[in-house]
Amino acid sequence: MKKVTIKDIADIAGVSISTVSRVLNGKGNVDLELKEKVLQVIKDTGFQPSSFARSFRKKSVQIDILLNEWKEQYLRVLRGLIESLCSEQLSMNLKTDLNNLGDFVVAIGEEFDPKINASMIIGQESSSCSVVFDYFSTTESIVRDLLDKGAESFAFLCENLSNYRAYRLYSAFMKTMFKCKIESYEVKVLDSKDSYGVLMESSILPDVILCSNDDIAASVMKVLKDEGIKVPDQISVIGYGNFTYGSFLDPALSSVEYMNEEAGKICGQYILKMIKGEEVPKKIILATKLIKRKSSL
Repeated sequence: MKKVTIKDIADIAGVSISTVSRVLNGKGNVDLELKEKVLQVIKDTGFQPSSFARSFRKKSVQIDILLNEWKEQYLRVLRGLIESLCSEQLSMNLKTDLNNLGDFVVAIGEEFDPKINASMIIGQESSSCSVVFDYFSTTESIVRDLLDKGAESFAFLCENLSNYRAYRLYSAFMKTMFKCKIESYEVKVLDSKDSYGVLMESSILPDVILCSNDDIAASVMKVLKDEGIKVPDQISVIGYGNFTYGSFLDPALSSVEYMNEEAGKICGQYILKMIKGEEVPKKIILATKLIKRKSSL
């Protein structure tokens, strides 16, 4: 029989995990009606709140971390998360499936089912606590800086828009084009096409190519080099993700940093708040920043 967890109690009672935790720990203000509802669910399910409280005092709360892909940026977040939680002597399990999950579950990725039963999901919006990134502010800042340096036309290349990050970056790009009153721009969705085919289909080459990830940006730079087009003298190229290899390209790739160790540490602090029964926001928005290198003016 599946073990009843604090997440199950929260789901059945229709409240947040932190509310259940506050009831179990006897801390914080909880509406009397909600408290009675949580206690009734605990009674009906046979959940043992005293066992949970003792396990937390002994630092043995089960924290499971889910990864749907082994991507560099996810591993950087994982490193920060582990550092933050290990400082409190909390142990974690790294999992790749959704079976037999623990008391608190942290999902790191951009293509999970939004209804995933996680305490926190880092990288996309969900029905639980979600950690997302400020895609618009950095995009606008990049575009305005390039406009000041004489850029007039822009292109945005991305993978399939079913990817949460790609869609949000597309939205940020379109909003920036409108806000900055830029009329000369194109959006290209790669799908099954390679960067070469997409670029060759363009009626004119833009002054700036923004890419939804560094893999696309690296491919674009290769195509431009093969065609004798100089980066950044003729075209600026900017990626997203700040992958390690970007600094070794020629020229070194300018890229937006988002999922990193610091983001993981911040998320770890919010998980600790959940465990202690403290309220946390339903949506946490973290800043991004451009790591400027030689591929952009």
